[in-house]
Amino acid sequence: MKYSYLFVIALLGQGCILKKLAVSNADIGIESQIEKRLPLYSAQKDKLSTDVDKFLNDVKPNLKGATPLIESIELSADKIEPQFEVLKSFYVVISRDYLKLLTKYMAQLDSKQQKVFWEKFDETTTDYSKRDLEERFERIEDRFEMLFGEVTPEQLKLLKAHAKFLVSNQKESLKARAALKSKIQVIYTQSQSPEQKSSAMTELYLNYQNSLLDNKETIILLKQIMPTLKDEQKKFFRKTTKEFEELITYFLTKKF
Repeated sequence: MKYSYLFVIALLGQGCILKKLAVSNADIGIESQIEKRLPLYSAQKDKLSTDVDKFLNDVKPNLKGATPLIESIELSADKIEPQFEVLKSFYVVISRDYLKLLTKYMAQLDSKQQKVFWEKFDETTTDYSKRDLEERFERIEDRFEMLFGEVTPEQLKLLKAHAKFLVSNQKESLKARAALKSKIQVIYTQSQSPEQKSSAMTELYLNYQNSLLDNKETIILLKQIMPTLKDEQKKFFRKTTKEFEELITYFLTKKF
């Protein structure tokens, strides 16, 4: 997800120096992501910069747990489901910390800012609704290649089948997003403190994300993919995850 900036940059197909540069500027990247979604005033942006630095420093103890999790991954169909659940739980912990930061500023939006926020929200929803089968497939193929390298013809068939499922399930995903919007709009109308609104919004976003992560079709796909992996693809995966571990180690040494 966009929210997991540190994980995204770790898997980019870029050289080690560029990846480290991205980690060094993780604060700028996260600020940019939040400001892209929220129409903040200058004073709020100044405070956000400080809060992002605090978030990045505070998240380090949790992020330390990523290395043993990555090292323990087994590319075996019978291990996929329990591993998926463990990684999902770890993701939720990191995601919660990020969402607390995001919703802290969402809760502060006045009526003028909320209007712009919902316009951006709706634009994102429209873009999502327009994703066709080809675009879905390209996104899935790109993710696969980031982790395992070149895709085989057999794996292409499996990825295309999953892309078709995502298109067919798009209505359900859009329904969940509409429900999220409706519930947040209610929170904005309630007489609560910004802290209470932020807490409620965080839980709504987490529930929304969990509904997307609970996709059983993803686990089915992974179980189908595992037996098809070639030795060179497994080596590619180990190389990629090793780089990820090194990037985490580098991040832990940075002071924001």
